[in-house]
Amino acid sequence: MSWKSHVDYLFKKQLKFTGIFLYKLRSRAQPQVLRMLYFTFVHPQLLYGVEICANTCISHLEKLIVLNNKLLRIAQNCSVRTCIIDLYKRYLTLPTITIHEYNVLCFVHKCYYSSLAIPNVFKDYFHANNVIHVYGTRSYDRLHLYTVNTSFGLKCIKFKGCLLWNSLPRSITDINSHVVFKKKLKCYLSENMSL
Repeated sequence: MSWKSHVDYLFKKQLKFTGIFLYKLRSRAQPQVLRMLYFTFVHPQLLYGVEICANTCISHLEKLIVLNNKLLRIAQNCSVRTCIIDLYKRYLTLPTITIHEYNVLCFVHKCYYSSLAIPNVFKDYFHANNVIHVYGTRSYDRLHLYTVNTSFGLKCIKFKGCLLWNSLPRSITDINSHVVFKKKLKCYLSENMSL
């Protein structure tokens, strides 16, 4: 499963918003109305199932990412020379790949700190190194990263979640409140955004 057909479907769906809502309205509507239109019609399309479908090859997602950047530029009435990162920051949102990482990390946090809030199948999904090893290591409190041998394994949430979690600073991974964690994580990802 490459998710190419799903990404193509999303692309076609979002393409109509380029003409219908934004090109026709950007000279007539107030900036807050354009922002509302973006978050009503475009952004939810990107969020739906992003944990899974954004796990596909970047080449499949590329046209969707480019179109979303274009929609943000039109909605904010900015020139082509405007830095894309600034467009995301003005709308307090994240690029598609970063949204995917954010949602995966929120899932890992729930599994790690709130096992009662997740289905039983995920209760033993992630383990700290100190549970696996009896001896102390430098990363004893980080998540245990299992060895994978295939490209499919690299994209598995169990592996990717551990990899992303272990790359976060401890000041974020040590937060056990899910609400606080989400806020801090979004700020961290926004500050370290790259395209």
